[in-house]
Amino acid sequence: ARDAARRRTLLWVLLLNAGLAAGLLAAGLWADSSALLANALDNGSDAAVYAISYFAVARSRRWKAFAATASGVLLVLLSVGVVADVIRRFGAGAEPLG
Repeated sequence: ARDAARRRTLLWVLLLNAGLAAGLLAAGLWADSSALLANALDNGSDAAVYAISYFAVARSRRWKAFAATASGVLLVLLSVGVVADVIRRFGAGAEPLG
């Protein structure tokens, strides 16, 4: 019963993060905003981790450790992507807009 409640909660959080990621991605592309794109990627990675966690709830500690590791790896990869975009914009001479 406890696992079922956790899975329900994770499913809701997964759906909310996926929806937010989609909205932020659309707004970020429209506005050409690195900040919105970074937030979209962060929410997308959170949604992916929640999906992994959803399946890990009723499984072994190994699954749970994998979910935690996946979260850390995704955050590192996304931060590298954000830094690469900042470097690209700097090289292209893009001015930051308020």
